[in-house]
Amino acid sequence: MSLANYEPRHFSHEHVGDAVVISVLEERLSEEQNLEEFGTELFAYIDQYDCRTVVLNCAQVVYASSSAIGKLITPHRRVNRVEGRLAICSLQTSFVEILQAARLYDYFQTATTAEEAVELLQSDTE
Repeated sequence: MSLANYEPRHFSHEHVGDAVVISVLEERLSEEQNLEEFGTELFAYIDQYDCRTVVLNCAQVVYASSSAIGKLITPHRRVNRVEGRLAICSLQTSFVEILQAARLYDYFQTATTAEEAVELLQSDTE
């Protein structure tokens, strides 16, 4: 399947080299949002569209509930199972603090920008 026709509600995406940069379009990831749909759309990048080098751009995210963070852990695990790579980038200070409080900040590879994240993931394979 081609990503060209995929138009999720919660994300936008672009190819940068071998990577797919997926940008979260929501400021708040909480139960007030449809987290089930959010997760389904995010997982589709890996499960249906076979994305293996993934950058998750979280520039818009200022808050994430524990349920939402779980939705970020799942694609990380799925990508690793298929020997892919995932990094998150452009984290707002408030989101970094949430990840640190949950002791998950070091769980993810992180970068300041999408470009740095792509470089980070590409250097992992060299």
